[in-house]
Amino acid sequence: MNQSISLGISKCLTGARTRYKGGHKYHTYLMDVLGKFIDYVPVCPEVECGLPTPRTPMLLFTPIENPKLITIDTEINYSSQMNDWISCYLDTMPGRHLCGFILKSKSPSCGVSNIEIHNAQGKSLGHIGTGLFAKALIKANPFMPITDELGFEDTKSRINFIERVFVYKRWLDFKDNNCNMQGLIRFNMQHRLLIMSHDLEKTDELDSLLVNSHSTNFNYTTLKYINIMMKTLQLPSTVKKNVYVLNHIQQSYRSKLQHAEKQELTDIINSYTQYEIPLIIPIKHLNKYAQRYNDVFLLDQHYLYPDPLELLIKMHA
Repeated sequence: MNQSISLGISKCLTGARTRYKGGHKYHTYLMDVLGKFIDYVPVCPEVECGLPTPRTPMLLFTPIENPKLITIDTEINYSSQMNDWISCYLDTMPGRHLCGFILKSKSPSCGVSNIEIHNAQGKSLGHIGTGLFAKALIKANPFMPITDELGFEDTKSRINFIERVFVYKRWLDFKDNNCNMQGLIRFNMQHRLLIMSHDLEKTDELDSLLVNSHSTNFNYTTLKYINIMMKTLQLPSTVKKNVYVLNHIQQSYRSKLQHAEKQELTDIINSYTQYEIPLIIPIKHLNKYAQRYNDVFLLDQHYLYPDPLELLIKMHA
C-alpha cells in the first residue's frame, strides 16, 4: 500500500487565523502528533467562498433539511454563495487520495453534528443540524471517515478513526487497482478478523453478501459491501471482542503446539483480558505461529499485520 496518507482538515485547526473573529483553533494533538505522520489538505469554506476575516457571525435557519446560512446582525443570506463554492470544491476536491476529513465542531459550515438551527423568528429549534459544507461532504463521500476535533478527545476514539482511515485507504487502492469480484473477495478475507473484532454478525453478513453476489450487479455488491464494512468499523472494538478473535486464532494451532506453548499463549491472552498488557503483545505472539506454520490466511490478515505506519500512529494516540 502507498504509505502516503492525506486527510482534509478545517484550516482553523491548523492554526490559520480563519475564524470569524480572526482567531484560530490550533489543535495540539492533530498538528503536533498526528501531523507528523500524515499530510493535511486544509480548507476553510467560509473564507474560500469569499467571506472576509474577521466577519459577522452566522447561524443556520430553517428549513431543517436545507438550512440557510444567515448573518446574525445584518441578516444577509450567504447560502447560495456558500453552496456554489461547495459544489465547485466537491467537483474538484482531491477525493481519490483523501482518506478522511477532520472538521471544526460547532461551525455552521463545518460542524458534523449538533449544530443549532433557528426558525424564522430566531428561536432555537435545538442542536439538530449539520454545517452546510459538512453535510455536502458526507453526502458526496458517504464511506469516508469524517469527524470533528471532538472525536480526538480520547485514545479509543483516535485509534478507531485511524483504523478506519487506513481501511478506507486500502479500499481506494482496491478500487483503483483490483476492482473485480476476485479482488473484493480477497479484500474481505484480508479484513475478516479485523471486522470480527468489531462485530461477529456483520462479519458473517459480509461473507454471505459475497457468497450470493453471483445474482447481483457487481457495482451494487461493492457499494453494499463498503457501506456495511465502514459502519461496522465505527462500532467499538472491545477487550471482549478482541479476546474472541484471539481465541479464534488460537484454535488454529491447538493441535500443533506443545503443552508449554499452549499454556503460554493462554496466559498471555488472559493477561490481556485483565488489562495487564496491550493488544499488540498477544497479536505479536500469534504472529510467530502464523509464520512458523506458514498459515496463508493469517499471514494476510490486517488484524495481525497492520500497516507499519498505522501501528506507529496508534502508538502515539
